[in-house]
Amino acid sequence: MLRRFMMPQEREIANSIDDVFRNLDVSVPKYSIDQDDELLELGLDFILYLGFGPCDARSARIAKYGLWRFRFGDVSKYENYPPGVHEVISGDPVTTAVLCSQHFGTTSAKVLRSGVFATILHQPNANAEQMLSEVTLWPAYAAANICRGHQDDAGDFIELKSIPLPQLPKLVTQARLALSLLTNKIMRLPNLFFDDSWNVGIVDGPIHDFLQPAAPWQASWFPNGDPNLYCADPMGAIVDGKRLVLCETYDFRTQLGSISALGVDGRGWTPTIAPALSLKVHASYPYLFRAEDVLYCVPETSQARDAVLYRFASFGDGLQYEKSLLPQVPCLDPTVFKHEGLWWLFCTDATDGEHLKLRIWFARDLLGDFMPHPLNPVKIDVRSSRPAGAPFVHDGRLFRPSQDCSRTYGGAVTINEITKLSPTRFQEHAVAIVRPDPGSPYRSGVHTLSSFGDQTLIDSKRMIFTGRGIREKMSAAVARILRR
Repeated sequence: MLRRFMMPQEREIANSIDDVFRNLDVSVPKYSIDQDDELLELGLDFILYLGFGPCDARSARIAKYGLWRFRFGDVSKYENYPPGVHEVISGDPVTTAVLCSQHFGTTSAKVLRSGVFATILHQPNANAEQMLSEVTLWPAYAAANICRGHQDDAGDFIELKSIPLPQLPKLVTQARLALSLLTNKIMRLPNLFFDDSWNVGIVDGPIHDFLQPAAPWQASWFPNGDPNLYCADPMGAIVDGKRLVLCETYDFRTQLGSISALGVDGRGWTPTIAPALSLKVHASYPYLFRAEDVLYCVPETSQARDAVLYRFASFGDGLQYEKSLLPQVPCLDPTVFKHEGLWWLFCTDATDGEHLKLRIWFARDLLGDFMPHPLNPVKIDVRSSRPAGAPFVHDGRLFRPSQDCSRTYGGAVTINEITKLSPTRFQEHAVAIVRPDPGSPYRSGVHTLSSFGDQTLIDSKRMIFTGRGIREKMSAAVARILRR
């Protein structure tokens, strides 16, 4: 059944796998679930069930850590087969996958590993592939976590009973899928003609005000008078009594970003942009933080495959190179902070789940060597992985802004509360979502939230006509023709 939704090369791989299993040595022992005593003597740690339908729950009592199985689709709506297709039909912005463990006599299962992916609405094959290629390693990750002694870590539980899909005729289901694909392709047409254009603003209120559910906000926007530039990723600090705001300035002509200092006067803006750091690669997200009274900046330079630490010397001297923190790692939005005696670096990877997979490194000394967290990626969720500003503490609780890229890049900011953070453990959950101000000229997305004393720095985007997408499509088509 799944092969109907496969590309030819995917179908060939699936057939090859079938051949391997058909040619297995028949002398390999095979057991029935009724052979309880023989199976118990094997001392199994877990049984991995790879089917999509129901299985005999008695198998859960044979293995020490129960029966492991995958669940695809939002279990509050449906558990679907084939994976990733019904999300396209129903237009869900995210596609979910869960590896869970079930024990005998229970109607719920403990989540061992989970992922929330942005649905590829115009390509059901690609939507299934992004999920299935990721989950193949999850049993190994879960087993490694048990070996570290963390099997009793609190995890979510899901009910094994799910709302069944409507029993639609096959022809109707195919028609719905075809209609969804056509609609989703049409919805993508504006991407050929319009681009994101960001601006930065100051909200007159502390960052913890955004912890209130659906808290309304209004910003004073930077008066950017250059139509060839946009400003994004604002970060602020107080230096010698003066207010400093660094941001990315993106040039549509060169399609590169650089780091600039914006004019700030009192509690508002002045229309000045001064260069702070220009590189041969794209630079953005000028993350500012202090260590021992020294102001540092770690901008995003993923094209250089590095996360570089700069020292802010003075308003006149700008940023000065200090140290490479993560050489050969294409960090996106590297976010550095100190917590419980250790330095932490949160980011995503430009080459593997740029909006999807949160990765963590830690070090005892900021200028020392950073070690990867053993649970990397510690989180797989397109709604709340990629960093969106500096973590902050309020009422003794640690919060982390992150990007929600489920519908569009930088669509909203999700604020998470970090409840576990150590060299062996990590856990956080979403507590608030910051959406664009609907009354603002920039109401298509928001992807940075940064504390600025008793104020908050924020950015938002609007869509502007550039035609860059159609030009790139035409250039690619011409290149393909010339290669023939």
